[in-house]
Amino acid sequence: DIDVSAQRIFEFADVVNQVWKEKGGSVLDELRENLRQFGPGGLQDPDHALLLSLGEDVQQYACAKSGFFRKATPLSIFCLYLTTLQDVDVDRVMMFPDVP
Repeated sequence: DIDVSAQRIFEFADVVNQVWKEKGGSVLDELRENLRQFGPGGLQDPDHALLLSLGEDVQQYACAKSGFFRKATPLSIFCLYLTTLQDVDVDRVMMFPDVP
């Protein structure tokens, strides 16, 4: 039944929204946590300047393709872009030194 499926989708979205509100931090904190890598001194967070630079590059590229992205922030576009990548592609975009 379509109505039951739609209701379950909305209920799930409400649960996800509530979990997100209850957890601490921001989208940037989450991104930095997920993009940590091991370096000479141990586990390291990605550099803020690198994230900003990559976000701005992706924003310029996206805006050239579609006006839809003109009002979006570089961070939001960068996060959206990351969702299209997998495995080593994410490492390459982040310019990690130990990727092929």
